[in-house]
Amino acid sequence: MTVTCVNGTALTASILLGSPTSNSIVIKLFSADQSGSVSVSYGTTPGSYPSITSPIALITGGITTEFNIGGLLADTQYYYKINYTPTGGTGGVQTPEYRFHTARNPGSAFSFVIEADPHWDVNSDIYLFRQTLQNMLTDQPDFLLDLGDTFFTEKHNQALDKTEGVLIGNSTTSKSTGSPPVSTEAQMVARYRFNRSYFGLITHSIPLFLVNGNHESEWGTRNSTSPGLNWAPKARLDYYANPKPALQPFYSGYTKLSGESLVRYDSATWYSWRWGDALFVALDPYWMSTGSSGWGLTLGKPQYDWLKSTLAQATLDGVKFKFIFLHNLVGGGTSMRGGIEVVNQYEWGADTTTFNTNRPGWGGKSIHQLLVENNVTAVFHGHDHVYVNQIHADGIRYQELPQPSARNTNASGASANATTGGYLSGTILPNSGHIRVTVDQTSVQSEYVRSWVEPTSYGYSLTTNKVGTGKTNKSIDDSWTCTYNASTGKCQ
Repeated sequence: MTVTCVNGTALTASILLGSPTSNSIVIKLFSADQSGSVSVSYGTTPGSYPSITSPIALITGGITTEFNIGGLLADTQYYYKINYTPTGGTGGVQTPEYRFHTARNPGSAFSFVIEADPHWDVNSDIYLFRQTLQNMLTDQPDFLLDLGDTFFTEKHNQALDKTEGVLIGNSTTSKSTGSPPVSTEAQMVARYRFNRSYFGLITHSIPLFLVNGNHESEWGTRNSTSPGLNWAPKARLDYYANPKPALQPFYSGYTKLSGESLVRYDSATWYSWRWGDALFVALDPYWMSTGSSGWGLTLGKPQYDWLKSTLAQATLDGVKFKFIFLHNLVGGGTSMRGGIEVVNQYEWGADTTTFNTNRPGWGGKSIHQLLVENNVTAVFHGHDHVYVNQIHADGIRYQELPQPSARNTNASGASANATTGGYLSGTILPNSGHIRVTVDQTSVQSEYVRSWVEPTSYGYSLTTNKVGTGKTNKSIDDSWTCTYNASTGKCQ
């Protein structure tokens, strides 16, 4: 959330549900230059906040301050405000009312939203991304999954200029130049802080789950000597409330690996949790990878074994819907791109003989085989910068997400991106926007919610890449629905 304090600066919040139990919440507050004390007032009725935390000092110097609130009611809507009192005890302020929902019980209907590849590079449109965030906020989902290429620290060391939508220090007539990768921890922190200034517009009421992309500086042994492998996880942990499976039993996933010399801290990039009638699984194909394509990309055996057991347990427990989230398929086509056309390749889908040759001791089953055996409903992925809705012959939906911030909004741009990604089938549509998914005890519905701003909304003149005219913001440009079949265990 953003709170305008007495001197005009901002205080933002990032929230995490189910920490450490299903009926608890973490609120991570950040302010670049405020000092004083903060507390949280909350309750289950709008406008009424009978519970209040003890005030704690707001940590100064741009460090986050964290509240852990437990003992909440199960499957319940809460409303809350942050109370801020500046140093000196006068001129206190209170935020508007915000919301969160504790973990849903089986049978409870809910919605969530997804976006991928915000990029924050020279091709990002600051206004479109802000519009996408606003659209997601009005959906009132239980949470948001961001599928990576978010902080772009592996490619840029500068923040975007908020008014021009280009990298600070770069000419608006030479946008492709970009800037060098992050080379200091201060630059890493600046990128994570800058992104938080935008996510903070909605993370007061929409918990944010981060999934790493290939531009997040967390690509394991490919860059094993890069200090960014330590800086990036620390910045993610410091400024965003992300699952810590080793400390939070509500989540399952990454814990420090035996013999792992790099500092990864407690914050996970592969993790899972259950919500209502659904299992949510976030994957990371980078930390253990040794290359950028083919068999060089891998979950690594610890993550693979965890995925296998997580899916099997959910199937045994009768979980109806299972969703997989990752930036790109493990292996994929050229430059890790593609959907169902590359599902049968490498670690993701190679045949048993080929898989055993390249992954000896793993049990002979590709990732896709695990998904099929456990009746996974859908795989949501990014990386290819276009909307593509596909369903595999095995019945699993593969959904490539549109960018939330890109201006290539016409059909020719979509076709070009789809061609680059190797897509030969499915519904292919232009950027930009997000995916809204609604789940109840019998069905799943996914909708592509389009983001649009008219050129006159910008407040300055763009000479290239104009968004055009004539579209409708929040139009539903495509959708798909599946219904759960108890006899087969599938959503079809």
